[in-house]
Amino acid sequence: MNISIIVPTLNEEETIEECLTHLQSLNPFEIIVVDAQSRDATQELAHPLADQVLEQTGGLAYQLNLGAKQAQGEVLLFNYSDTRLNAESLRGLTQALLTEPDLVGGAFELELDSPSRGFKVVSVGGNFRNRFGIGPFGDQSIFVKKEIFDSIGGYDPDAFLEDQDLVQRIKKAGRFTILPLPARTSVRRWQEKGFYKTLFVHWYMTALYILGKRKKGKKTQKITEHLRSRRNRPDSKPKG
Repeated sequence: MNISIIVPTLNEEETIEECLTHLQSLNPFEIIVVDAQSRDATQELAHPLADQVLEQTGGLAYQLNLGAKQAQGEVLLFNYSDTRLNAESLRGLTQALLTEPDLVGGAFELELDSPSRGFKVVSVGGNFRNRFGIGPFGDQSIFVKKEIFDSIGGYDPDAFLEDQDLVQRIKKAGRFTILPLPARTSVRRWQEKGFYKTLFVHWYMTALYILGKRKKGKKTQKITEHLRSRRNRPDSKPKG
């Protein structure tokens, strides 16, 4: 089963080489980087290590949709540049899809790469939250059969939480699972933005979703962009 890994980037020169080298070690069918006009060396560093390096602005959903459109694999795996999968991840993913005919998508368990008790509690809480249908989100490396992704229309750029929205639509198309393998994500953004501030924003956004919010507003869009941004984030409309 051929797996296409799609990596969205923006000013990720600090992480992209390690990310792509690690992904190569998992022996996927192809690696596609979709960059949002980085103002650092992200694209230059990615070219020797990826099968395709594309450019797409306008937001994360547009990047992921472009990568999916260009992918040739049977399975799409969306992986952030600061998330590392277990060495057994792709084998576990492939085995699950081959042996469980009704399975169409899934993700991995959340694990933050810090020994801090606070981050361990966040990881446990995130995995517990998933059991109640909230999440998984992008830092758990969502995967889906390409035919299913195409049939449901991919990521919705207007969705309040585009990852959550995609997962819910995948579940309507077939069975979705969280594999008992870790997606280990860096805590750098938590450290950049502040632990308690980031935690509060995550709780706030989750509460809004539980209360019924499904489409982005100007305020919530700014919050999500701030959480995902690094320095020099361009404010531009989608290309194409």
